[in-house]
Amino acid sequence: MKELDTDLMITIGYFGVNEQQRKLQEEIFELQEAIYNLENSTLNTYEKCLDHFKKELADVHNLLRQFQLEYDISDDELMIDRVNKDNRTIKRIKEATGL
Repeated sequence: MKELDTDLMITIGYFGVNEQQRKLQEEIFELQEAIYNLENSTLNTYEKCLDHFKKELADVHNLLRQFQLEYDISDDELMIDRVNKDNRTIKRIKEATGL
């Protein structure tokens, strides 16, 4: 993981934050398309659509990690926010469903 992080820092350093923001928008759009295709796949196309989805998810994840590293946001800081957001969502679901 350290080597990947180093490579991701080299990438954002080379292309710059503004270009990587543009690239993130492009990759998110491609991920949305991949999700749509996966949701509408057939038995014959499911594996191909799943593979495409995984690749687009990896692209987005790498770009998000670049920004996390660029702005020195620790995994622990992110995890706290992720857990808090998930807890709020689960609370709303429980309230809506009576669970």
